[in-house]
Amino acid sequence: LGVIPIYVYSDTPWVPYEDLFDKIAFKTDIAGIPTLMDKLFKMSDEELVQRRKLINAKLHSRFSQLGVINQVANFMIGRPNDLKCRAAPKTLRDSPDESEVTV
Repeated sequence: LGVIPIYVYSDTPWVPYEDLFDKIAFKTDIAGIPTLMDKLFKMSDEELVQRRKLINAKLHSRFSQLGVINQVANFMIGRPNDLKCRAAPKTLRDSPDESEVTV
């Protein structure tokens, strides 16, 4: 570990711990890669250090096997956690005809 994640998506950003993710990592759609690259090149070393510190502080409680189990359990019983429930997209991912999803 020790790196800051960059998540590139094509339809919708499905990331763990969405609010926390924005503080420790970067996400962009494919079209936004050049803008993200500019942001990264202009970012101070201090901001990168702060993101790494936050990653290390949250690593075991959010990203280890036990941490994930605890987050899910807390979500299921209504205790404080960092998970969010989001509706699935109405269309299939990257579908050329934007077919409706039937569940």
